[in-house]
Amino acid sequence: MNIEDKLLHLRKSMKATTLKDVNVDRERLKQRVLEQSKRKRKWSSKQWMQAGMSSFGAAVLCIFIGFAGFTNINFLSHNGEPGGTTPTVPDADSMDETTDEHIATYLSEDDSRYSVLYLFDGSTDQREEWTETREQLAGDMDQTFIRNNFESFHSGVKERYNLDHAPVALVFNTDEMVFKATEPEQLMNFYEEEIIQTTESQFAVAQIKLGMTREEVVERLGEPTNETTGQQGNQTLAYHDGGAPIMYLTLDDETVITIDARPYNVTSENWQQLLPTNEQQMRDMYGKPDAQTEGSCYESATCQQYKYGELEITFNIPNKGIDRMVYESN
Repeated sequence: MNIEDKLLHLRKSMKATTLKDVNVDRERLKQRVLEQSKRKRKWSSKQWMQAGMSSFGAAVLCIFIGFAGFTNINFLSHNGEPGGTTPTVPDADSMDETTDEHIATYLSEDDSRYSVLYLFDGSTDQREEWTETREQLAGDMDQTFIRNNFESFHSGVKERYNLDHAPVALVFNTDEMVFKATEPEQLMNFYEEEIIQTTESQFAVAQIKLGMTREEVVERLGEPTNETTGQQGNQTLAYHDGGAPIMYLTLDDETVITIDARPYNVTSENWQQLLPTNEQQMRDMYGKPDAQTEGSCYESATCQQYKYGELEITFNIPNKGIDRMVYESN
């Protein structure tokens, strides 16, 4: 049989064949379809575990979101304040702190400056009302604390200082609470009368303040390297560090009237702790200066002059260090 005969035979066979000639076991086919359907619906233990964990996670998330909304939690800023730069203190009642221990948290660490604690009841309006006052006082305070939940504040402290409502501001020195204000104006009056007017006498250079006696100076710095008496009877106490002059103190009638320090000569660890040698240490010690100007000094050098009341500090820009500190009474 040639190829053409084979093709002719194949076409006849295809025309003669129909679907009715195909035998199908309908019951068997139906059974197989049902088995496949059941197999798809049946989950493994791993699938059931994954589904359970997803449901549990969704439930926990819903509870957390609801709790956050109910308790008004602020996730965007520290202590509820923009920028959050103020120290926070945990609830002392839960830490079993005594009243004195908790008060010690707010005491100033600098005997020439105060610290202040602001207590609010969580109201944004209260904080905003005190914002201008807080910002104005911040640079003159040793530390600033803000508590935004008056109700949870240490009960012993509230009882000792008769704190029955917020807002209230408490001012502390190194030993105790010295002033309480329930209005921003009251705190500003204290600031103007007690801080601004006494700022000059509160500055200290190497622990020495204007008006101190010779005994107080020696108590803090020890005996001077040498001592001279001028024609007008003024005494000059000279202190050296490693053989180089580090501080001159002028006394009139046994009290300090001028302090002249040379931080660029500092070499020992003891004097490094007493005098600032760079700008950052100066700001840490004295805060923001009242004024600053730039000009020439020491012939070709360029210096920055900082003023804190009557205290003048000369910063050598090329050397990146403090050259001189002069503090004298008018």
